[in-house]
Amino acid sequence: MIIRCTKKLLAELKRRPIPEESEGDTFWSRHANVFRIERRKCVLITNDTTLFAMFIPALFSDTASVTLYSAVKVVRKRFFHKI
Repeated sequence: MIIRCTKKLLAELKRRPIPEESEGDTFWSRHANVFRIERRKCVLITNDTTLFAMFIPALFSDTASVTLYSAVKVVRKRFFHKI
């Protein structure tokens, strides 16, 4: 699974962009963005093909990487395991 993050989300996660690997099937490709709702940081991850969205509310800076990783791990375990 490839998650393409916006610059804003990469800064929030304190990560640097890595060179993109071309993957043949766009079904496994996602885009992620961070934005604020009532002064709380939230993340929206959207599948490029199906536009299925996963919303992560109230993202905190000190646990942002762990929270995002855990959410992706849960999606992989629950959703993709059945495909």
